[in-house]
Amino acid sequence: MSVEERAQELAAATGLKAVGRRVGGRYQGHVVAVKLGGALENYRVVFQMKTAPEAAAAIGPLVKDKEATKPLRRIQCVVGFDERASLLFFVLTPPAMTPKVEVLANDLATLAGIALRAGSKPTETCESCGTNPGQPVVVNDEPKTLCPACVQSLQGEFTQVRAAASAVRPNTAKGLAMGFLGALLGGVVWGVIGVLTGYVFGLVAIVTGLVVGWFVQRGAGRVTTPLMFAAVLLTLLSVFLGDLIAILIIILQEGGVPSLGLALAIYGLVLSEQPGPILLGYFFGLFGVFASARYLWRARKAQTPRLDIVTWP
Repeated sequence: MSVEERAQELAAATGLKAVGRRVGGRYQGHVVAVKLGGALENYRVVFQMKTAPEAAAAIGPLVKDKEATKPLRRIQCVVGFDERASLLFFVLTPPAMTPKVEVLANDLATLAGIALRAGSKPTETCESCGTNPGQPVVVNDEPKTLCPACVQSLQGEFTQVRAAASAVRPNTAKGLAMGFLGALLGGVVWGVIGVLTGYVFGLVAIVTGLVVGWFVQRGAGRVTTPLMFAAVLLTLLSVFLGDLIAILIIILQEGGVPSLGLALAIYGLVLSEQPGPILLGYFFGLFGVFASARYLWRARKAQTPRLDIVTWP
């Protein structure tokens, strides 16, 4: 059974509505949203329930009460309460597939029981304008009660925010310059550790990639796709610089006069006759490439305004 089909089953069992892998609506007076993850999310299930603000003082202790939350307590789960948003939540990461619909329905009923026990009696009035009747919606993964007019207003505000964000231009030159500085620092660490231990470590490559990514972001301000590719190249450059620095240190240890030309000549000789150690370094450098790209991808995602509104049919 697919995750979408399981979502449809849960909706039918609880009187809610399903849209793709999301289930939501109004359950025992509370606006709820359930998100079912697939294999890439380890089949994680996220329950969220909007509660009345005046019940926050009572919900907090109940969430910490092991007896009240006993039906939810199992391996790899988190139950909590976001007092700022008056949001009761339960995150379940099952050991295998998505749990059966009966289990998910019981989990939702347990959350509702906690909210009702705390005296939560939410109204159906729009929480934005406080005047018009509201409908259950999900805004950026958070269940809310909003009227159509406020939803439309929210979309209009988002259009302005997105336009303002798009107008911000990255400082590409500064980002590349600081990225090179990060690559140089990473190369120094790479070379020194290589000389001291005689080995290369994947952890050093990961740290180097993160350093390069951080320097690029700090310099550019706004992360773009070209800057992400540049960070990948700078991370690999850091490995190359680290090898050159290691060769320069060895030349100095042997009583020679270190020079960039001599280091490049030795590098080329080693690469042609015994390429194993150098290629191994670049293999570990791929870990750094992944770390740098992932860091910058997350940074770009955080910088990009997002408005995801789910309404229930």
